[in-house]
Amino acid sequence: MVDNAGPDGAPVVFEDTPSYQNLLGKAEREVQFGVVTTDFMMIRPGSVHKANGGYLVIPVLDLFRYPFAWDGLKSALKTEKVKIEEPGEQAGFITARGLKPEPIPLSVKVILIGTPDISQILNQGDPDYPELFKVRADFDTVMDRNETNIKNYASFICTLCKRFGLHHLDNTAVAKVVEYGSRLAEDQKKLSIRFASVADLIREANFYAVEDKAEHITVKHIQRAIRRRYTVRT
Repeated sequence: MVDNAGPDGAPVVFEDTPSYQNLLGKAEREVQFGVVTTDFMMIRPGSVHKANGGYLVIPVLDLFRYPFAWDGLKSALKTEKVKIEEPGEQAGFITARGLKPEPIPLSVKVILIGTPDISQILNQGDPDYPELFKVRADFDTVMDRNETNIKNYASFICTLCKRFGLHHLDNTAVAKVVEYGSRLAEDQKKLSIRFASVADLIREANFYAVEDKAEHITVKHIQRAIRRRYTVRT
């Protein structure tokens, strides 16, 4: 089902739609002459299979939007085996008879991404959680505003423009984006690492630069984008 022999190093899989079947796989069915059929060629792997021997990254809040997904993932991690079965079978519901492939040995590191509040709720409300997810890593949302990090900010801006085909920023525009980073951090001595917000600002400023037929994004375009963002919020 899965061939991880090609890439160098362990596989890293990000699952942004962690439904039960997207995580643990499924055996597809088709209707032929009014009869539901399936066979081993219709077995589809989940992201757990694809990440086997490596790392699986899941937004934890999305995980709880799908029935049986959390219990299915826990079962696979506790037994160190991944089974392809209908979601309702784990809950004891009667389902249509189908294929039951042999369980596959599982060795995977699962990384859940979420807020400290969600981690606290799971830690108190689910006894399996602290056993299965022993390591917690907290990431700050700001960094010091020093020469090194300002250069890193400028590098991020340059990479963003190259990647998405945006106009590059002149020096005054870069300085204004750095100032905006401090504004997001609500501290003159810090810079926000909410890069998605910074990227959205640059994209909007690029729109104004294209509209003006300018060669570069200037401080005027950045200021216009900032004014619009705060006007819309208020």
